Amino acid sequence: MAYPVYVMGNFHGDLRSIPLIVLIIYSYEYILPGIIALAAAIIYCLCMGGDDVFLSTATLLLSVGPCFFFLKSLRKKQAARRMLICMNLSIYSVIVFILSFFVYLEINSYTNEIHSDCIFIISILAAASFIGMGVSILLKEHFIETAYLKNELERSEKLKIVSQIAASVAHEVRNPLTVVKGFLQLLKESVDDKKRIT
Repeated sequence: MAYPVYVMGNFHGDLRSIPLIVLIIYSYEYILPGIIALAAAIIYCLCMGGDDVFLSTATLLLSVGPCFFFLKSLRKKQAARRMLICMNLSIYSVIVFILSFFVYLEINSYTNEIHSDCIFIISILAAASFIGMGVSILLKEHFIETAYLKNELERSEKLKIVSQIAASVAHEVRNPLTVVKGFLQLLKESVDDKKRIT
């Protein structure tokens, strides 16, 4: 956001929607982190100023807003489903960006002045958005899988330790019981011998 790419005039584009979408989608049912991040992005956008500050803010809200509708259902979804939703949201944010570019052109009467440079810059931003979103969600899914495997490994280590402790406790309990059983048998034999004598 601090170093945007200017497409035409003061209309600029950046990749701010990628971290926001990833943050909102992967916060699952918690809505507060997404709202805080979106509010910070909007405040920063307003502080940057410029001719298109309100169009830029509206574009940000429109491109990131639909993410909040997926929060409740995504925790139970598989990784491939989450990745597909993120990529679709990335496509949607690029479409919103292109539509806001045409709105900017219409507002500022640039309709006859679209250069090939503008199309090239928008294409590069769209490709960077897709690639950035793909890399971001692959890394996030890798971190989730690593954390899951780490928890499973810790759980299996705990079960292994518990089983070793149980075996050692069983051994320690069995030894005195064997001794007591032996003493009881000896005591029984001595009582039987006394009964025979009398």
